[in-house]
Amino acid sequence: MTANGPGGSGGQHSYLRDGALVGAIAAAIIGALVAVFLKYGPEGNGDSDKAASPPSSVAPLPSADETTPAPSPSEETPSPSPPDGTSGGAGESSPPGENGGSGTGGSGGAGGSGGTEPPGPVTSYLSDLDPVGGLGNYKHTGPATVQRTTYGNSVVFSLNSFNPGAKTVTYNIPAGVKEFHATVGLDEKTESGCRVFFQVSLDGNPVDKGFTLPVGRTREVIEKIGDAGRLMITVNGVESPSGKTNGTCRAVWGDARLS
Repeated sequence: MTANGPGGSGGQHSYLRDGALVGAIAAAIIGALVAVFLKYGPEGNGDSDKAASPPSSVAPLPSADETTPAPSPSEETPSPSPPDGTSGGAGESSPPGENGGSGTGGSGGAGGSGGTEPPGPVTSYLSDLDPVGGLGNYKHTGPATVQRTTYGNSVVFSLNSFNPGAKTVTYNIPAGVKEFHATVGLDEKTESGCRVFFQVSLDGNPVDKGFTLPVGRTREVIEKIGDAGRLMITVNGVESPSGKTNGTCRAVWGDARLS
């Protein structure tokens, strides 16, 4: 019988077992390498790559160097104005009359511009004007009461039997006036029975036929001036108090004025 030595059949079986083990390990390593290559290599599975990569629509997070800087003080968003239209700044105050205050720099403040109101109508009372002709001794100016109403700027004529006939007084017409106004009648000191004729003339021409008033009656006179330069008022005692030769009739042009 031949002895089993190192080069016998028992040694061969040991070598075969060792070779099979090494081959299995090598195959496992190669398989793992192949799997890694197929997954992560340039020719690997495309679905795995797509699953691993982030979606293209998601923006990448900014890095520390790309953080948006905070706005500077000059770029801060202004606060909204209050709903009533007022603001807190001194130069933006509302105009006077809207919110009770006056601004220093706003549209209604001290620096704002305002419209100039046109001048009012000119009024000249005959009692304040100097007559240019006519009666002087038988007239006076001042308050007079007609039918319980006192007219503070009146022209009053005193008429009696000692100075019969028409009495006139003339005035220059101031520039800018358009009408003559007066309330005429006999004052409360006139005795019963008097009747007086009244008339207005412009530049020596009567504007109408005139009218006659007894005690207790008044009449409003309004005459257009036009381009006339002189105004004349006339009175004439038509009837004296009954049974008296020295009875006085006081004819009043109440608040006679040019305006």
